[in-house]
This record gives sequence, C-alpha cells and structure tokens, in this order.
Amino acid sequence: CPPAHNLFCKVMDKLVDTNLAQEPDTSQLDRVHVVFSANWDMFPGLLTTMVSLSRNLQDPGECTIHVILPKKDLSAGEELVECFKREVGPFVHQLPAVVLHEMRALPFNTSEFIAPDQSE
Repeated sequence: CPPAHNLFCKVMDKLVDTNLAQEPDTSQLDRVHVVFSANWDMFPGLLTTMVSLSRNLQDPGECTIHVILPKKDLSAGEELVECFKREVGPFVHQLPAVVLHEMRALPFNTSEFIAPDQSE
C-alpha cells in the first residue's frame, strides 16, 4: 500500500468506532449533520439516499445535509436540491437544510490507491 493510504487508514481507524452493536445516544444533539460527496453521475443515488434519510428522521428539520460536489457540478447540484425539496416536502413537517460545498483538492496523491478488491 502507498504510504499516504496507510496513514489515511490509521487516521480513520481512530475516528471510526467499529463497535456499532449498540445505537449511539443522540438525545443530547441539537442538530444532526450528514455529509455526502458525489459528482453528477451519482445524483440519482444521492437523491434517493437524501429522500430516504429525510423520511426516516424523527425530526428532519433538525438535520443539515452537506453535499460536497466538484465545481463543475454545483449548478446541477442546486437543481438536485430543488428536486429533493419537491420529493420530500409532502412527506415531512419540516425539510432538512441542504448546503452545497465545492470539493477541494486532497492534500495528498491518490493515484496509487488500490481498490479493496484490487481492481483499478
């Protein structure tokens, strides 16, 4: 594995609790933030996921969905948000906030990363 990939894995191991057997206590949270990263090709799945999330939250109005997109897809992302509002609006008492963010370049080279199944 490339050194940058090993470092990434070590950092993620410290950030992610792999013992998810018990549901975390979210009762003290004022707001839930969910982050997605996608590009235009992923919009159908992204929209489906955002709709499902919103329809299954106890209080959708207390959620902010952050969507990180490449700069070239930001205007299409705005259309995605409008479609999301039309799809979810009739089913929830208050919509989650959706915030679009421009994707920034990673501070390390990912060209040598190998997919878990060893494919390119």
